Amino acid sequence: MKEIGRVTVDIDNLYSLHFNCPILEIPYIRMVEQELRDNPPMHNSEYYVYLKKEYDRGVEVFGTIKTEMQLENRYYEWKNLIASMRKGYKENKKYEIYENGLPYGGITAILREDKMEVVDGNHRLAILLALGYDQVDIILFRE
Repeated sequence: MKEIGRVTVDIDNLYSLHFNCPILEIPYIRMVEQELRDNPPMHNSEYYVYLKKEYDRGVEVFGTIKTEMQLENRYYEWKNLIASMRKGYKENKKYEIYENGLPYGGITAILREDKMEVVDGNHRLAILLALGYDQVDIILFRE
């Protein structure tokens, strides 16, 4: 993995590696819009319901959520991230290469053939889109 560097891109040119679709189609966008519009209680939040459904199926959500308490904590981290980003987005300047060889930290993407695949930052991108952003700085890598 070779770092190309920090680049500014149109968000609609990004592709989600996790969801295997264009960023504009990831479900988190709808979930952020619900949070901004309705501020629902946790159990009525589309985001919480999504995580809970995965958890109940026996999926280790995000590779780290193994208990209901961790699930609830993740929901509140999500709410705090939205609240923080409403005040302005500050990008993460650091990343690390995980054991699987992929970069994580900030909004990171890999340039593969003709598309930029987002490895980390789907939540942040969904929030930025819901807040009306159309461009973002990312850390771009090439395989």
